Amino acid sequence: MTKKESIILQSRYSADRLHDIVKGLSQRRKDLICTQKWGNLLNIGKFSAPKGLLEWIVDRINPKLGEFRNPRNNTNILFTRQMVEKALGLPTGTRPVVIISKHEESPHREFYKTDYEHGRRAPIHHAATMLEKGTDLDDETFFRTFFLVALATHFTPGTGNMVPLEYLGSLEVASEVCEYAWGEQILKDVMSEADTFQKKKKALLDGVFKKIWVGSCLPVLAFRAPQATPYVVVVPIYQQQSTQQPYVQQTENDST
Repeated sequence: MTKKESIILQSRYSADRLHDIVKGLSQRRKDLICTQKWGNLLNIGKFSAPKGLLEWIVDRINPKLGEFRNPRNNTNILFTRQMVEKALGLPTGTRPVVIISKHEESPHREFYKTDYEHGRRAPIHHAATMLEKGTDLDDETFFRTFFLVALATHFTPGTGNMVPLEYLGSLEVASEVCEYAWGEQILKDVMSEADTFQKKKKALLDGVFKKIWVGSCLPVLAFRAPQATPYVVVVPIYQQQSTQQPYVQQTENDST
């Protein structure tokens, strides 16, 4: 088995998908997104981090402390809400993000669902189609739909291809979405998924190879943003060796 084949971490993170959706929006819609203080999403580039690099980092994360530890060179990095906000270019909101369970009522939940063989679900492609063809969407509905897609592809992707309806409680009023502490929520989601991955990997029998799907914005663990602008992960030469140190190089976003 090659080094590449031995990587078990799999992620549905897709800045590429969000980039393509943004590219197809009308200028009026883009102006609306800027008005709501989320203009950085219009400049998202097509980027990702190598899965081997992410697995290398996640294996060395202490999820409870939110800390990366590399005993080989005594490197410790404590991830904070402020780091996530800076890396992703987020507004610095302070209100706790509202999470609603699938059993709680929401006036918008059914709007995003479509019929599947085993019930009604809310796939990303259904919401994306609304954005592409929904010229009749009012501004509130458009922004709510757009932000759900941003969550599903960039900020808090899950292990399926669904939009996260549990966040609808924080998307009632478009102008208030920027007031929520998304950096804190994204970091919490990343550490929760890192913890889940570590436990599933540990539970695998010796010699058994099985891919493990991991949600959340894992690439944020490999971002470097000295200023407020997001920076893209670039690892031109990364070999899947635990002895090699990964690095992140600053590069320009592929903006539209």
